[in-house]
Amino acid sequence: MDDIPWGPDHPLYFETAEEFFGSDPVADLDRWSRVQHWTLEEGVALSFGFDPRVVNWTALGNYPEHPHAIEYDRRRDLADRGVTAGELQARSSPRRFIKWAKSVEIIFPDALEKMVKSVAAAKLVRDTRSSRSGLTKIMKTDSAIALGIVRDTYGFDPSRPVATTFAEIAADLQTVGISVDAETLQKVLQETDDLVLLHEPGEINTIHENLCKVIFGLAVKDFGHVAKARRSKAPKEIMKALEGAVKVDAIRDRLNWGHGFVG
Repeated sequence: MDDIPWGPDHPLYFETAEEFFGSDPVADLDRWSRVQHWTLEEGVALSFGFDPRVVNWTALGNYPEHPHAIEYDRRRDLADRGVTAGELQARSSPRRFIKWAKSVEIIFPDALEKMVKSVAAAKLVRDTRSSRSGLTKIMKTDSAIALGIVRDTYGFDPSRPVATTFAEIAADLQTVGISVDAETLQKVLQETDDLVLLHEPGEINTIHENLCKVIFGLAVKDFGHVAKARRSKAPKEIMKALEGAVKVDAIRDRLNWGHGFVG
């Protein structure tokens, strides 16, 4: 199989992954990021970026000495123990499975993790779109964090906005690879009540996405946030800057969503 250090004396050493499994084992990440849940077997296969319908213990069990089979079995055992410990369910949401996997140092493909985060963020907004109170709750949290950060960093006051500040923030976001222009910032960096009153419910997805991008980008630039770190210190530092007005878990959620949105 590709990229697996199996001894060259083994008869299957020179087989590609496709030859070994009998078909292309690479998973359709878009499909698997959108399903409601993963079984343990599916989650383990996807942690390698493989399609669970092709790569599973049925296919690997006949070659227990293969390095990939050994690692696959190790991850499968960890997942079984996770269920026993109450950390996982036999069928878990993709987001929960990835969160658990990271807690035991199983690394998922970046592309799949970002897709799962993006899908989860969009679902949250869809689930609350029919409820005015639900929309307000999302907007209050997004806006409170974003406004708190720009107030702390730029001295920004949404009741007395300075046009040049929007351009400054846009330029700073660009330095960390995030494109949100000054015009968009002017629309989303408003008082929470204004955002809810001035925009139609159908626009909330876009507003939510842009606010999360702002939060993520400024967290990277000004709070040393590292998206791939197992536990970034940035959420707690941001919570301090906001004087505890928003819970740290809500900040972590926005950072995860923002990471998913920027790709």
